[in-house]
Amino acid sequence: MSIESDDNTIRRLSILKGISHGSNAPAIALELGIATSVVKHEIQVMRYLRDEGLKEAEKVAFELPVNKPRTAAIAGSKRFLEMTGLTFQEKTFRNMVEFYKPELLGVIRAANQYEALMRLPKSVLKTLRNNEIINHERKNLVITAKARSQLE
Repeated sequence: MSIESDDNTIRRLSILKGISHGSNAPAIALELGIATSVVKHEIQVMRYLRDEGLKEAEKVAFELPVNKPRTAAIAGSKRFLEMTGLTFQEKTFRNMVEFYKPELLGVIRAANQYEALMRLPKSVLKTLRNNEIINHERKNLVITAKARSQLE
């Protein structure tokens, strides 16, 4: 074994150790005293070769409480639930039922509800479907029971 391969092995192990501790490439490079681009290249090569050590190091780093991804949306939805007592989906559902109330009441009053729904613009139908205000029952579009109760 040559000295160069020993250095590469030591560098690889140091990079894996840094990744498993949750460090990023610049921090690892600073610790090793080499350029960040070298560390990034080594990591890229390890990914290309599907290095099991890299996979394990990333798995360990992900399990650290500091490195777990916490999106603003999750934090915002929890805060919204605490403030209003409703989730975003529930509040959106209520808002959409209220917004489309005249159209929905017209559909309910119609003799043939399917035809009345099909007369609505496609964009409105898509919005109603996405918010679970209408759905397919067999081959017909119908207003859901949840939406009907909200309209009363």
